[in-house]
Amino acid sequence: MFPEYKMGIDPIKPAGEFPPPTFGEMRVAIDRGRRDSAVIAQALRQAEHMGLSGEDKYVLLAYYALTHLEDTHKRLMKMVSLTPSSTTFIMPDGVPRTPTDTLRRGDER
Repeated sequence: MFPEYKMGIDPIKPAGEFPPPTFGEMRVAIDRGRRDSAVIAQALRQAEHMGLSGEDKYVLLAYYALTHLEDTHKRLMKMVSLTPSSTTFIMPDGVPRTPTDTLRRGDER
């Protein structure tokens, strides 16, 4: 359906699978993801420039990753809200399916 792009980090294991990845496995995945992800590369370059190491480096990385995630989520929600939907919703009997159905029934909302 959509072309597959390699970006950033692929999950080591599916979410919720046990045992979860170890911290060592996560560090290796982050270091590998640095070449494929602008977010990871930018955050780690910034951390190195600031002389950060250890926990502080990963806090900076988490901050950048989360702010990018939030921004992407906001943009997606805005895009979805502006896109006409062709989705059909299955509603219980008697519940209007669209605003037009509401008007046809004479309901005032």
